[in-house]
Amino acid sequence: MNEHKPGWYERAKNGPFEAVLLLPELKRRVHKRLKEREGQSMRRPKRRRRWTAAIAGVLLIIAFLWMGGGDPFSPKPKPETVPLATEAANRQAGTVRAQGTGPKGKLLVVAEGSEAVQRLGAPSCFGMESDQKISGRYDVIYTAADGSVTKIGVLEDRTFIQPNSEPVEMLRLPLQDADVFLLAPQYRDCHAIEIYAFAMDRGTGEAFPLSFKEKEASFATSYYKPLSQPAVRNNRLVLQSTEGPGGEGSPDFDGEREYRLDLQEKALILE
Repeated sequence: MNEHKPGWYERAKNGPFEAVLLLPELKRRVHKRLKEREGQSMRRPKRRRRWTAAIAGVLLIIAFLWMGGGDPFSPKPKPETVPLATEAANRQAGTVRAQGTGPKGKLLVVAEGSEAVQRLGAPSCFGMESDQKISGRYDVIYTAADGSVTKIGVLEDRTFIQPNSEPVEMLRLPLQDADVFLLAPQYRDCHAIEIYAFAMDRGTGEAFPLSFKEKEASFATSYYKPLSQPAVRNNRLVLQSTEGPGGEGSPDFDGEREYRLDLQEKALILE
């Protein structure tokens, strides 16, 4: 049975043919978009490689710092200040801590061993914050004009507080038969300045420590009032006294003490 067939049926027997599915302008846009996407896909691997290299570098730096100096992100500690006590705790024996010079010779207070040295650290009655506090055991040496050297005393566990480390100059007070030297290890105090006394006999040329005698008692040291000055009057050593916590005196308080030098007893005797 023959059936009528349309004309396109006959043309289809000639094989496949190209069909124009897109309009020219739309086809151009599609091709452009495809090219842009291809370009982005070509660039992405480069960008990823750059980020990978940067991250690897940062990790390497962190690892290096961690191995060499601990946590690199932790705050750095402030450098420690080395106290003066550490710097000079072993100051050599033989350091001259005090001295006094007279016509017959010289007195020296010399460290027997090492001295402990530190800053006072805070202002107080004893001195300023930057003053030096120096402690040790000391020999008192007399060097006579003829060159002879004699050890005449020892200061046990003595502390000096002074503005610097220079030798303390003893105060020389000339009396009739001898020169008296006063040593104040601490130059300041709120109530009283403690002192040692030594004599240089003009007749014999000898030197020796002096004790302070008051009635029946004898003392190795005495004192004078801060901001005052020891003096000589009528061949007597005159020291200003203090009374009360601040050194103030009552109306009938005698603010002076006079001492007579006795070379035989090697003493300053209160009169």
